[in-house]
Order: sequence, then C-alpha cells, then structure tokens
Amino acid sequence: MRQKHIDKAIENGIIEEEQTKLLDEFTQYCLEIYGQLAKTLEHMKKCGIILFYENWKGYGKDGKIDINPEIMKQIQKTRRRLMKKYDVVEFNLIAHSNASKVKSFKCEWKQALAEVEDENGNILGIKYYWKEYAMILKATSKAVQRYLEMYCADALESYVSEKEQFINENEADYVLKRKVNIMKKAEKRHKQRLQEYKEQKIGFATEEEEVFIRLFYTQQELEDIFAGYDLGVKRLHLQNLYMERMLQLFDLYNLKGTNFVGVS
Repeated sequence: MRQKHIDKAIENGIIEEEQTKLLDEFTQYCLEIYGQLAKTLEHMKKCGIILFYENWKGYGKDGKIDINPEIMKQIQKTRRRLMKKYDVVEFNLIAHSNASKVKSFKCEWKQALAEVEDENGNILGIKYYWKEYAMILKATSKAVQRYLEMYCADALESYVSEKEQFINENEADYVLKRKVNIMKKAEKRHKQRLQEYKEQKIGFATEEEEVFIRLFYTQQELEDIFAGYDLGVKRLHLQNLYMERMLQLFDLYNLKGTNFVGVS
C-alpha cells in the first residue's frame, strides 16, 4: 500500500524518488489527527450517541479479506516480537528507513505477514492490513445534549437553537481546522529541521582520522552523513519547499472521506 501512495505522489509531481520520507511524515501527521478523532468517538460512545466497532481488513493473495480478531492479535504479537528482535520502534521505521536493522526487520516482517494462516490453517498471503470502523448512530437529542454538556458546553446553546445549522457549520469547521493542524505540525518540524541543520557539528576522534576522512568526502557530504536525514527531504527544507509539498499532499488526498491509513 505504501508503494501505491509513493507512486501516486511521484506521478503528481509532488515528490521525487529520494523524497519518499516526506510522504511518511505526512502520514504521521494524519495519524495524529485521526488519533484525536478516535478519542472523540470514544467520548460519543460513552454518552450513548453512537455505537462503533473495529474491523480489521487485509489484502492477501485472493484479494481483500476480513481478519479475525484472534488472528489479528497474533499478527500484532509477531510484529512486537520482531521489533524487539531488531531493536526498532515505529519512529525508526519512518525516520530511518535506510538503516540496516530497519531493512532486516521489514524483510522478516513481510515474510511473517505473508505466512499468516486463518482459523482453518489456510495461508492468507497478507501483503498489508488496515483498520476500519463500523459506526451506528443511536443518538437522541438528550444524548447529544449530555455529550455537549460534558465536553463542549459552549456549543450547547447553538445546538439546541438550530440543530441542522450547528451540524453543517461544525463539519465545515472540522475540515478547515484539520488542515490547519496538519500544516502547523509540518511547520513545526520544518523549523526544527532548519535549526538542526544550522547547529549540526562534525567531530572526529583524532586529527589523523579527520585528515583521512576528508580525503574522501566534501564538507557538505560529511554534514549530510552526520545529519542522519534523507538528503532529498533535506533539500526541500533548505529550499523552503517542505511546506509547499505538504500542502500539495493534503490537496492531493483531499482528506475528507479518504482512507489513508494502512500498515504493510
């Protein structure tokens, strides 16, 4: 699934081959927003406004499949075991995709995922999986008012006086603020990276080591190596194109109604 989105972004002229990390960072910002949305849904469930259920889906050798909750637990257990084996965390998988231990983890994880069996012992050949939510509205006006009283008291009067207008305006407000929040996260990272590039220093164990290494690398190449960041994305930061590309990704996916979350 990740490669599908990489190809889409490249075809639309937003990123180049060496800038795939930009898409990973965009995905990270979106997941943070969706995490906040999940908490809101939990609050709404507690107040009796909705019922919602988690459903795990996957894409295997025979196409789209439903993944049994017990099988999903085993998949997650295997992933945790492999991450411990290779000493990686989720951040490493995004930020250090070229590290040898990350590559080793991904190779074994891909194989383990492909070998997952269903409850009847049939190999599913899973390539990637994702989580979907089935949501059922069960709200009464009283339940909605109770929710607003608990979590958004300032909006209660607007809801009571004009329900339809309240819903339409809040939907538009959510879409707008989601874009603003994602761009704020991107801007914060952009400023942090520029500061890190500015402050980074290169050190050597001995003078002899420095003389030897400088025979093979330019100053800029050494700075890039010590920085530890993907050079393609670094170029976007230094040319002040990072925010522009993030905005283009947001517009490309037009996030409203788009299922962008997947694990492979």
